[in-house]
Amino acid sequence: MVSRTPRKRDAFTLIELLVVIAIMVTLAAMGMQGYIKARDSGKKIECANSLRQIGIALVTANDPGPMVTEADTTTPQGFCVQILSNVGLENLAPNGVPNATGQAPIFMCPARRSAAQAPGGCDWAYIGTSGANQAVLDTPGGLQISAISSPQQCAVLSHVWMGPTSYSKASPGWADLKHSVTGSTKAYKDSETTGSGSLGSPHPNAMPTVFADTQVRMVKYTYPQYSLLWNWANTTPLNGAP
Repeated sequence: MVSRTPRKRDAFTLIELLVVIAIMVTLAAMGMQGYIKARDSGKKIECANSLRQIGIALVTANDPGPMVTEADTTTPQGFCVQILSNVGLENLAPNGVPNATGQAPIFMCPARRSAAQAPGGCDWAYIGTSGANQAVLDTPGGLQISAISSPQQCAVLSHVWMGPTSYSKASPGWADLKHSVTGSTKAYKDSETTGSGSLGSPHPNAMPTVFADTQVRMVKYTYPQYSLLWNWANTTPLNGAP
């Protein structure tokens, strides 16, 4: 009887190789999704931190006087310029004259761009209003926190809408005199072309917004009482704080 010696396998079969490749591709895709989510989460946190610092500066810049405003004729400067020294950026206004192309990361949303990509740019804005229904930053003479009935529900500053093709542009800029938009009844995602002239952001579900109590909250794009949220004189009960 002839004995046979089992033949050793020196390589994978084609099917086995394809299975291994498919598994590696699947794992890589899952890992990439996790990385993207972690990256986006980190940028949202960084964005919220910047707004939080600005919110504190807006409240304390004139302490114990009124909050910073952009409608005060005795201070014809935008809020960014007024709080430069409060956020450690006084070097951007040598001799009191703003360097309009100066890079200020705190005034940019990192989910969009860096200060180096659009020197002089600013991503923050608010809904400007008139008469008694005014936004905090649009109130002549400034506004005391005590005048706001619900600081935790009174929005002060958030994002201006920008289309992705505008991320490299420096307009609006931090050295501008005004950072307001008008008539915005809701916020829009940057991917929505209908957001031009309104507030909006690149964040997927809600927009980081700093309130009069200096806390940053996520406001959903479809928040039902969006206009009232920006009116410091509003007396209508809001549908819960965002």
